[in-house]
Amino acid sequence: MTNEQEEQLIIILSDFIPIMDGDKILGIASNARDLTRQKVLEQLEEERAQLPEGDPALLEWEEENIKLLKSITDEEFQSAVTERIILTKIGAGRTNFQPLIEEQLSDLAEKLQGKKEKAEENVPQKSSILKNIFGWFH
Repeated sequence: MTNEQEEQLIIILSDFIPIMDGDKILGIASNARDLTRQKVLEQLEEERAQLPEGDPALLEWEEENIKLLKSITDEEFQSAVTERIILTKIGAGRTNFQPLIEEQLSDLAEKLQGKKEKAEENVPQKSSILKNIFGWFH
């Protein structure tokens, strides 16, 4: 997934994960952890079917979002959901337009680093033939 696709996915998830009051983040939706790519895809397809045909920009936006969800894996989707939940927790009580303070940035970095380490532990190690043959050069 490219950076642009990831940003677009985070924007899509902004309609499903945070509970907002205007531009203030109140918390996380109760069903946020149960979100699946298929559930969000079905929701977007329902919304697209109900859109007025006189708004081509909105129809195009929905089509792009649906295309993105169809092109990514469930693992990529769940990773973005987790990231969005973390960002929402950290930003609770603030508005979307306030930058995170130093403490929140540190908390975010710590949580993301922990997720990265956990993910790296779960990835099976692939052995390179060249590395095995030429490993003694290191």
